[in-house]
Amino acid sequence: MKKIMKKAHQMARGLKAKYPEVDYRTQLGLCISYLTEKNKEEEDMKFEELQKLAKENGLEAKLWQKYGITKIYFNSYTGSGHRRSEGQFDILEDGTIEVNKRGDYTKNVKNVWLAIPEGAKLEIA
Repeated sequence: MKKIMKKAHQMARGLKAKYPEVDYRTQLGLCISYLTEKNKEEEDMKFEELQKLAKENGLEAKLWQKYGITKIYFNSYTGSGHRRSEGQFDILEDGTIEVNKRGDYTKNVKNVWLAIPEGAKLEIA
């Protein structure tokens, strides 16, 4: 929701600057409504899309499923061929993607997180 609010304020400010007669509060409400509807359309995300986002940030994404728990681990490889853990996302039972609660992740994993639409659910084939 935080991403939606930031984007809605940016849109409302831009419209207010372009059209001074527009009521800011009303426009903000319309922008929030628009972005929320747009967000619902983009909610489902395939694991392949997440892998592509990770690859763009120099990471490898691995899906792990055992004992009723699903996680996505992000790794990078050093020049000597060693694998280094960059962080992980937790996947809830309904498919909602969450950042690991410990907050142990790098800038590259944060970039992947910011590229995921808010409220996105992972489709696991």
